[in-house]
Amino acid sequence: MYLPHSLYESEPFLCLGSGALALTQLELVVGQIAGALIMLAGSYILLLRYRARSKKRKQAGKPPVARRR
Repeated sequence: MYLPHSLYESEPFLCLGSGALALTQLELVVGQIAGALIMLAGSYILLLRYRARSKKRKQAGKPPVARRR
């Protein structure tokens, strides 16, 4: 099953946001742990995408993306 591009790109941020919401708003420890795990999953997705995209840029011979300060 394929996701629309906009949903695919926003998925890690949705995970981070929903995990933060669960972590702060739920009183049960199980819910807070679930929120932390969802945030961890979103962070991991971002890390994997960053690594894959930087590897593609290196193979294509493009300069690295400039970071804002």
